[in-house]
Amino acid sequence: MPTMETVIDPINQKINVVKHKGSGIDVWRELIGCQMLTFVNLYENGDGVYLDDEGLYSENQHFWIHRNYPQPLVGKAIHIGTTDEGESRVPQTSYKQLCKDVVWCGSRFDLSFVVRCMGDRITTENGYEDYRPIFFPES
Repeated sequence: MPTMETVIDPINQKINVVKHKGSGIDVWRELIGCQMLTFVNLYENGDGVYLDDEGLYSENQHFWIHRNYPQPLVGKAIHIGTTDEGESRVPQTSYKQLCKDVVWCGSRFDLSFVVRCMGDRITTENGYEDYRPIFFPES
């Protein structure tokens, strides 16, 4: 029985719904093209993304940023929901809302250039840099 996953693809700058067979971590790793996954929570309802835990060591790095997360994320990601117990479920956040909340940052060289030019807009709170003012200036 085919299932569907939402894949955030910063290389092609697209968010696609992909049909595939099976479900779970092995399928997510295959769709992302990685060995190890990490989860980033993006919404109060438990929705977030799985992405490559080793993405910062990749040669071909492409970044994206989410309105609800202060730092750029690297590589492809799978949008999923989680329960209070940490189990995966269908995301409650709509595809349309996810698309509004994602901005493409480009390659590591593009991101580096933007940060050098706009670095004074990165605010520091609790010791962490917040890149959202660069990519979401209306916030």
